[in-house]
Amino acid sequence: MKVNSQIKSLRKQAGYTLIELAISIAIISVLVVGALFGVQKILDNNHVNATSQQVSLANTNITKFSTMLADKTFITDTNAAANLGIWPDNILTKDATGKVTKVTNPFGGNYFTASNSAAVGAVAPASGYYIYITNVPDKVCAAVAGMFGASTWQIRIADEAAAIVAPTAAVSITAGTEVKAPGADRISFANLNTACGTAAARKTVYLFYPL
Repeated sequence: MKVNSQIKSLRKQAGYTLIELAISIAIISVLVVGALFGVQKILDNNHVNATSQQVSLANTNITKFSTMLADKTFITDTNAAANLGIWPDNILTKDATGKVTKVTNPFGGNYFTASNSAAVGAVAPASGYYIYITNVPDKVCAAVAGMFGASTWQIRIADEAAAIVAPTAAVSITAGTEVKAPGADRISFANLNTACGTAAARKTVYLFYPL
């Protein structure tokens, strides 16, 4: 009797069955996937907020230097603008000579600035500038545009091109879909839905500001 009791005790301590292990793994997998989605959502929100802060800083500095300097060509020259402190230093990539070669946004793309060369819309400001935000994920495209809806003169959103290079001259942006018409009070939901809803996973957001 004592031996039988010990055998039964050993059987009880033998471990989990395959079914129990499979159920445990399935539950853990669901929890891990859920946690990853939650973390990604937090990261996306952080990137959107960081973009807002960095662009707001750039706008403040561009306005300041545009008032101080007679020559506004620094807006189009990425290196010159960066050397003036337009962007935070921690998002700049420099070569061996100290020249800025890249201004990285939170989505892993670039920030570019450009002055305007033509009237933007029927009633355009006399002068102004563009800020490009490249490599914006489609899932936060609307959030990024919405952050700047109240402060910009015009917003356009285009599917990410194969390669977007820094402007070297004044430009007039016509790419993509106009989601905020020149001088309008609000963003067009229909146009925003169209621009952010295309199959392209990455977008470029063009913001236009008057000077």
